[in-house]
Order: sequence, then structure tokens, then C-alpha cells
Amino acid sequence: MLSLSHNRRIRSTYRHRFLFLFFSPLIVALGCEREVDKAAAGDPIEITFYQRGYIQGGMGAATRLTDAAVAAFEQRRPGVKVRVVGVPWGREGDLKLRTAFLARRRIDCFRLAHDQLPAFMPRDRDMLSPIETHLTRADRRDFSPATLEAVNHRGRLMAWPLWSTAVAIVANPDILERRGIAPPVDRPWTWTEFVAALERATHTDAAGRPVWGLNAAARPPLFEWSPLLALHCGPLFGEGEGDRASEEQGSELELAAGLEGALEEVVGLRRRGLLAPSFGTDYLHEAHNSFIDGRVAFLLTSPGLIHKLRGKGVPFRVLPPPVGRWGKPITTGAVGCFAVVASGDSRRETAAHGLARYLTSAEIAEDVEGWYLATPARRSARVGGDGGRSASRDPGDRALLDPARADRLHGNHVHPASPSRRPRSAHARAGARGDPIRRPPPDGVVRPPLFPAPDQRMGHVLEW
Repeated sequence: MLSLSHNRRIRSTYRHRFLFLFFSPLIVALGCEREVDKAAAGDPIEITFYQRGYIQGGMGAATRLTDAAVAAFEQRRPGVKVRVVGVPWGREGDLKLRTAFLARRRIDCFRLAHDQLPAFMPRDRDMLSPIETHLTRADRRDFSPATLEAVNHRGRLMAWPLWSTAVAIVANPDILERRGIAPPVDRPWTWTEFVAALERATHTDAAGRPVWGLNAAARPPLFEWSPLLALHCGPLFGEGEGDRASEEQGSELELAAGLEGALEEVVGLRRRGLLAPSFGTDYLHEAHNSFIDGRVAFLLTSPGLIHKLRGKGVPFRVLPPPVGRWGKPITTGAVGCFAVVASGDSRRETAAHGLARYLTSAEIAEDVEGWYLATPARRSARVGGDGGRSASRDPGDRALLDPARADRLHGNHVHPASPSRRPRSAHARAGARGDPIRRPPPDGVVRPPLFPAPDQRMGHVLEW
């Protein structure tokens, strides 16, 4: 017969095990925050954050949101000071970011798209700091598996996923009403209906200005008119099928069957005068301005424009891309993320990971209203400071930003690499090795600037 003291020891043991099992997830979740606190212990530490679209003292959405996010982070972590360096959109910003990165010139954290990661990971040295040691079990459960897969390079997670963007059509409702264009309510346009809408939308307004049917940005690393191809041929890069377009230094690129016909469809829009003259050459902000100024009726772009349009009071309506010969709705996009530079300074790296973790958290959605401009990578994060309830009144807008759709939007990636399975395309294999990706010459099918630049990455395919 067991003694009373022995029974008490058993009950005490079970109590301790229960308390351990109950509180261990909380302890793990607090681990990253304690690391940042430890890094900030002693003398204050300053880290440098390179942010796209940020202008010091500016009033634009990117600047206001970034300033609010940094202020909230510094309030949570008083020992860490964040210096923000603005990086313009376009080639100038690309050069500024790469120069600072290669020179290791006080750069600790920066924003990029997941398919740009290979460009910042030379094969001969480690220049980015992996996130695994700063990623808790709760983080792994919270992030959509596909977004973590998108930043997986040879078995290491190289960036903190922020959101998944899906390219959609943003329409000017005033032009639609004026020109008698009524999009379907319960389905996407067919390709024939969409072309007819572009024909009606293309006109000269009362002030004598030409109004074009459609525009889209297409300067590296952007290729926002790619849905026009995918809707005819499906995913642009095949999975072992399709044409092998190029093979050089062990790098090969498998293009989707039917891509040539899809390009011909886009060329047909230009020949009929339905595309803006700058279609296929604009940087992102230039394409956005063409819509804001009323010079185009439809714009193919990602949801990041929505916040800007609201801030400027520009009316808009979000529509899915049309359905083409492929026979079902499809679009393209990318996973936005934050990378941390391997500076060699453990305190700076830990503080930078703390910043990146916060910028991709559910907490920032509560601290900074409007921070998430697209579907968050975390399941716990919500669009808007009120849990997403007031993100938009437009049903198309809500469809793009609703976190419940994340598993449907985060699909079929072209990502740097995945150790668990063969990459989904030869394009992904080339990107994983860091090899140059060559595209075949157009051979008369379509001429620059309509054809994407040779070093341009396509992002990933999202089935609507």
C-alpha cells in the first residue's frame, strides 16, 4: 500500500508535468522576444532598415505606415533604435539596395519579394541570416506552410514572410458607367467579353485626352501583365512538360505549352490600340499614376495599390482577371517578405530578426491600422486594425484581402528551392542554383518592350 507522502509526490509530479505542458508553448512563444530584449540589454543598439517606397518626412502611405510600425516596435523594445532608409521603386532603388547590401554598409533588414531571394544569396558565402533559430513553434504553426516553403532555400528559411499578393484588375467605375460597361456580378469575364470591354473603354474624353483600355507594370522585378498569358496557357513554367526553351551551363527553362499563342493574344490587344503606349515598360508607380490620373480604365496590379487609392480618394473596383483558353480563373503574384543581413554582429542580427518578426506579426495589425495591404502570411493576422471587418466594402476587394482565402492563394509556387521535393519547374531549379535564367528570343512573336527582360522572375501562380 502506497504511503500518503508517496501519493503526494505522485500528485506533485503530475502537477509539474501538467504545468510544463500547459505553459511550454507560451514560454517558447516568448523566446524570440526575450532574445531581442537580451540583444538590447546594456547599451542601446541601432539597426538599419531599408524600406521600399519610404521617403523621410513624406506623407505617402508607405512612409506613414513604416513610421508608425517602427514607433510601435521601439515602444515594445526600448533598447532598440531603428534607422529607416528609403529605397525608391524602380531601377534606382534596386541599385541603391544592392550597393548597400554588397558593401555591408549598415544594412540589417530589408524588404523584397520571395523570388528575389536567390539574387541576395551568392553561392560562395552566406550574406543573409536564416530565420530558423528565431522562429518559434507557434510561428511555424501560424505561418501558411506555402509561404514558408516560398522562402526555403536548400533546407533553410531565409526570410520572414509578410503577405501573399495576387494580381487583379483594378477598374475605374466612373469610366465603366460613362462607357456603359457592366462587369458580370457572379463570375469573371470571358476573354471575348474582356476584349469587348477594352474596346468600349478606349476613347477620347471630353478634354481631348486619350483614355486607354488597359495598362500594367513590367519592369524587373515586376511582371504584372503575366495573368494575360496564364489565362490562355496556364502556369507559365511547366512541371516536366512543355517546350525546353534554353539550356546553358546546366540551367534549363521549361515554358508552358501554348505560351506562344498567349503572347499573340496580348500582341493582338496592342495592334488594336487597346493598351496604353507605356504598357510593358512602366515602373510600378508610373502604371499606378496612369490609373489615378484617369488615363486608363483598367489596371492589372497587386492589392498594394488599394490603400493608395483610398488615401487619395480615387474611386476603384477590384475584378478578377478574365478566363481565357485555359478554361478556369488564374492569376499570378508573389510572397512579400523581410530578410535579415548576416552582419556578423550577433546583437544587431538578433534585433533585426526581432524587427522582421514584428513586421510580419498579428500584433502589428493591431498596432498599425492598414499595415497589411494583402493576404497576411500568418493565419492569426488580420487585415486592418479591427480584425479585418472594415478592410473594404467592395466584395472583390474583400476577396483579395480575406485571410481565410490564404490557403487558396498561397499555391503552386515557383520558389528558390525545397529540400522535401523536386522543384516544380526547371525555372525554379535554375533559381535555386543561382544560375542565370535565359529566355529564348521572341523570334518575331513579340518584340521588346512587350517581352519580359531576360533576368526577370515570374513570381508564382495563384488559382483564383
